[in-house]
Amino acid sequence: MTKYFIPPPSDYTPRTPGVRELIEYLVSRVEEARAEGGPIFPLLISGDQGVGKSRLLAALAVELRRAGFDVYYDLALPTARGEPFDYIILDDLAALVTSWEWQTKLGRTLRKVEILIRNLGRYGYAVAAPRSGDVIKNFREKSHMLMLVSRNELKHEYGITTACDVVAVYVKYFASAELLLYQQLYIAPQKGRKYCIKWSDFVWYGDAEWRREYERVQAKREKLIARWIDELRKEAGGEELVAENPHSCAEELAKAIYRATRASTPDEAILRLLEMPDVHITTPKDRRKIEDVKARAQALVEKLGPEAAAKVAELLAAGKVIIALKAKSAIVPYTPMEFACREVGVYKRGGEPIRAYPFTIDELIEALLRYEGR
Repeated sequence: MTKYFIPPPSDYTPRTPGVRELIEYLVSRVEEARAEGGPIFPLLISGDQGVGKSRLLAALAVELRRAGFDVYYDLALPTARGEPFDYIILDDLAALVTSWEWQTKLGRTLRKVEILIRNLGRYGYAVAAPRSGDVIKNFREKSHMLMLVSRNELKHEYGITTACDVVAVYVKYFASAELLLYQQLYIAPQKGRKYCIKWSDFVWYGDAEWRREYERVQAKREKLIARWIDELRKEAGGEELVAENPHSCAEELAKAIYRATRASTPDEAILRLLEMPDVHITTPKDRRKIEDVKARAQALVEKLGPEAAAKVAELLAAGKVIIALKAKSAIVPYTPMEFACREVGVYKRGGEPIRAYPFTIDELIEALLRYEGR
């Protein structure tokens, strides 16, 4: 556990503020920088893989744009232009610097990166990184630091039980000059803000703009990982240094469905799945997505038997192309952050919120056909 995080008391379960208040607060800090002409608001979000850094950054990018800011949000560095952006958001700075092997330069280039984005972002920047490494060392003294700590980590590292999925804590790094200033002015820094994040309350899951931005940046991350795998294979001199992943997203999805439905063919699996109470069938908010799914699904329907094909055609005609698989069900027995490479979302069924993993109907059919009977 990093030395910069001081654990809360054993009964620590903040009820408010939550994730909405956190995003509102971050937006307000950037708005203050704009209204007063400075100082800028640089932010470093730190936490383990999968704790939710990317989700928060995508939500911050969307809300800043809605507040009238010109925001750059990506995995790669921005290109200099005539006018600076209002705010720079980089999703995974550690992946970026690793891909260019900058960390071998003992942080010199990382310092250049900090200066670059500070000057390209008129009112500041936000970056995400793991809790250790050169990124933290080179950014903590220049940025406000927001650390995300998962419920599981609090439980196993400190014996703390909380209802929060993630506790977000502002962590202040004190340089010697700052401590001297506080002593001379007889002031004490304000205690760090704490936020209780419950992903079931994450309203941006249903936000088309948020999802588009989030998926765009995550797709770049997947391409980067694929490139690294190719590089490792080449470095192995033709040997299979990196084995093929037997547990692909589609295979994980197909296995779970075949196991839950006890089907042996795609037709059986589809018909039984669509009748299960653990499945929520809905229509996407973006109507353009319906046409895209229909076009892909129609080619796959031809490979199904008449009964299954008719059922799928009925759903396509009604525009119901999203098949959400409920968490804590026969298909997904628990509630992971991701299942088959898909993050959990919140849906309303009968007026009650449910947590489920959304797949388009063509993705589902393709997985069942590819991994038949697994």
